[in-house]
Amino acid sequence: MCSFQCRRAVRLFPLTIVVLALVLSLGPAGSVADDGLRSQRLLVYISAGTPQLRTQLIRLGIDVLALDFEGVTARLTPAELRALQQAGFACQVMAVGAQSVLVDDRYHTFAETEAELQEIAALYPDLIRLEVIGRSVEGRPIYALKVSDHAQEDEWSEPAVLIFALTHAREHLSTEMALDIVHMLIEGYGRSGEITNLVHQREIWVIPDLNPDGDVYDVESGYYRFWRKNRRPNADGSFGVDLNRNFGYQWGCCGGSSSDPATEIYRGPAPFSEPESAALRDFAASHPNITVSLNLHSYGEWILWPYGYTYKPLPADMPPLDYEAFRRLAGEMAGMNGYRAVQASQLYLADGTADDWLYGTRGIFAFTFELYPRTYNPGFYPPGSVIPAETARNRPAVLYLLRTADNPRKVVGEGGDLTPPWVELVEPAAGGYISGPLSLRAEAGDDIGVTMVEFAADGRMLGLDEEPPFALVWDDAPAVGSVWVWARAFDAGGNMAESPHVLVHFAGASPGYFPIVQRMVVAGP
Repeated sequence: MCSFQCRRAVRLFPLTIVVLALVLSLGPAGSVADDGLRSQRLLVYISAGTPQLRTQLIRLGIDVLALDFEGVTARLTPAELRALQQAGFACQVMAVGAQSVLVDDRYHTFAETEAELQEIAALYPDLIRLEVIGRSVEGRPIYALKVSDHAQEDEWSEPAVLIFALTHAREHLSTEMALDIVHMLIEGYGRSGEITNLVHQREIWVIPDLNPDGDVYDVESGYYRFWRKNRRPNADGSFGVDLNRNFGYQWGCCGGSSSDPATEIYRGPAPFSEPESAALRDFAASHPNITVSLNLHSYGEWILWPYGYTYKPLPADMPPLDYEAFRRLAGEMAGMNGYRAVQASQLYLADGTADDWLYGTRGIFAFTFELYPRTYNPGFYPPGSVIPAETARNRPAVLYLLRTADNPRKVVGEGGDLTPPWVELVEPAAGGYISGPLSLRAEAGDDIGVTMVEFAADGRMLGLDEEPPFALVWDDAPAVGSVWVWARAFDAGGNMAESPHVLVHFAGASPGYFPIVQRMVVAGP
């Protein structure tokens, strides 16, 4: 490990002059195979305290690994570093020579992802529908998996959610997050009132691997290749198009992508030139009930919203109400997972992105999660041991997004349902004698309608009822002991209410005058 500070202060040249000097000095950053440059690469932190400066660095096509509001971390050749120094950028070399990183078999390969999706679809045909929505440059299938209570039907009246991952090949944690969401939903179905209600009220589509060719290429040698793009053969001998610069809204408009095929942000020869981005376009266009989307990337621990193509928070193509809804939704989710919420362009400009197209063309409230970690160490390839914790960390935020899908603008008071239902546990009655199976009954109501009531005891779900009168018999209640029981009610807006808790005392013989049922005025412990 070696570090030193490049002493040159950033000179206040006009940005166009800086860019011209750098482009002439650097040449095409990706013109040599990554494996051949591995031993020459330097890990460098480059100070860049404004979105404009960060955008200028990214426009060069250097291999940016991470960024924050103060600068970017990149892998550079010695020539690239010298050019940045000569342009006046303050740099810190943190490592000399790129370390080879062994592929971690705790992450899914493409073949393993494919097999798991097919297995899930076979095991849960009532909840899961698996489709091939397109094929990659090299002919691999792009899968979309639907989770819903009527999975094989198209329920156009229900709001739909689109979740997709691995747009960039080296971001393998995103596939793990997508698969975790699927498992959360199918394993929680019938065991969690909230999840069951959302599966009933939403169509949830998950695409775990949008870039299967890049995925395979990144891992096939046994060492990660730091590969980002797809595997399109380019005319100059390089490979790959950045799929997240290939979407048609404001494609190539604003300096947030590159026309140089050798760069990491090459936008392709035309909008939707790539079968992978075209597959997502066609899928979204054929599902007009999609209201929100979640684009999973890594890394940096950010929650981003459109637009990426302009620094303006309120351009002409975004109503102020939508901006405020984006800000509030992202802020709520960031409060749940500890990420940082920001409009995408406040990090750097990026045009032709999936989120910009989904919102700008389809009106979908599109978000990106840049997953764990926050810094370059461990970067794109954290050990597989973190997968359970880092995916579980995002579950509350994902469920929140699913709840808002009936109308995302409801968070700013524009339509949708924010009014929770009410629920009261009316049986068992206070003071009754409890022995054997316990009958529970609840009354519930809502301004639009109650969709489900859940009965619970000491945190364990006892069962669900979708039709009034809402009732349940607890057949395997304990013979002796004391248990808190309660009910929760749900509505189509994903809102929930919980009844006061009732303490039930079970005994083999009547305790006489002792009141064996006590009703709490406030929620239980």
